[in-house]
Amino acid sequence: MIEKMREIYALELSLLAKELKRFEGFYIDKFYEIGSNSFRIRISRKGTRAELICTLKNGIWDATEVPLQDSASNFTMAMRKRITGFLISWIKQAENDRIIMFGLSKGDAQMTLIFEMLGKGNLIVSDQDMKISLAYRQESFRERDIRNGKTYIMPKNDFLPYGSIMLAKERVLKGNGSIISELSKAINIGPLYLEEAIARCGINPRANISGVPADGLDKIINEIDKIISSAGKEYSIYSKNGEMVDYSACNIKKYDGLEHAEFGSVMETLREFYSKRIIQEQQAPKENKELKDLLASIEKQKKLAENTVEMIENNKMTAESIFKNMNDINYIIRILQKEKRITKEELQNRIRDIKIIDLDLKSKTVTVEV
Repeated sequence: MIEKMREIYALELSLLAKELKRFEGFYIDKFYEIGSNSFRIRISRKGTRAELICTLKNGIWDATEVPLQDSASNFTMAMRKRITGFLISWIKQAENDRIIMFGLSKGDAQMTLIFEMLGKGNLIVSDQDMKISLAYRQESFRERDIRNGKTYIMPKNDFLPYGSIMLAKERVLKGNGSIISELSKAINIGPLYLEEAIARCGINPRANISGVPADGLDKIINEIDKIISSAGKEYSIYSKNGEMVDYSACNIKKYDGLEHAEFGSVMETLREFYSKRIIQEQQAPKENKELKDLLASIEKQKKLAENTVEMIENNKMTAESIFKNMNDINYIIRILQKEKRITKEELQNRIRDIKIIDLDLKSKTVTVEV
C-alpha cells in the first residue's frame, strides 16, 4: 500500500519514536492486516482506547478514521496468537536507523515487536532472547537472516549518533563521491534534510567532495546540526494544485512557493498525508484474484490446445510426406547399404524426386527434404 509515496526518514522516525512513547503502558487488544504492508493495532489502557496504523516504510500514527479490513489472514491470526494481551513496556528507535521497537511483556514473557521501515519493510516478532518467532517477510541477507527461529540481527550501519555529527568531517573527507552521498554514509537524517543543509550553504549537493571549499564542509555540518536541533518545532505538508507532494519536520527552502499546511506533531502529519490514501485504496474496486487466476488458467489451456492442434497437423503432414516418398526413401537406404563411399552429389544424381540436404557416411545419416 502507498508504494509510490516516499519513505519516512530516520530524523522523522526519531521524532516519531518520542511521540509513540505516550502509548507505553497500553495493552494490545487486537491486530489486523489492512492491506499490503499495512497493519492496524488496537490498544487500550484503563478504558482509553487507541488505534495505531502502521504502513511499512511510511510510519506509524494514531488513527481517527479506522480503516476497514478483509477477513483475517494467516499472518493476522499468527500475530494475534503471539501479541494479544501483551503490555507495551517501552518504545524506541534502534541505533539511529529506520527501525522502531516495541518492548512487550505479559507476566514473565517478554517479546519485541520490530517495525523495519527500510528496504522492503518488515514486521517481526522476537522472544526475550531475540529469536524470531514470526516475520511478515522471510528474507535472507549477507549478514542476517529474517527467518523463524533465527536470532534477530540489526542491519549493519556506521551512522554517527545525532549528538556526535561534528565528527563527520574527517570521515566525509576520506570519500571521493558527491558531497551528499558521502554525508549520507555518515549522517542518517534523510536526503531531504541533507539537501536542505547543503542548499543553505549555497553548495551544489552533487558536487564532488574534493571541490567543496575549505570551510564549506564545516558550514554544512553546522547546518545539519541546526536542522536536527530544530526538527519537530514545525511540521508542514506541501501541496501543488491541491495534491500533497511531500512533508517535512522543518522548513524546506526548495518548497518555498508551494501551498503548505502546518501540523503539531509527526503523527498528525503522517495521518493527514497517508490515511486518506489508505481509505481511498480500500474503497476502490478490488480485483477478484481467484477470477483473474481462473481466466489466466483458461487462456493458458487455450494456447496449449492451439499449439497441440498445430503440432498434430504438422506431424500429420510430415507423416504423409514420408509415406508418399517411401519408395524413394527405401531406395536411398538400399544404395547406401551397398555403396559405402558414395558422395552426396552422386546420390543426388540417382535420386531425382527427393532433395538430398546432407550426407554423413561416418555417422551413417542422410538428411532429405520431402
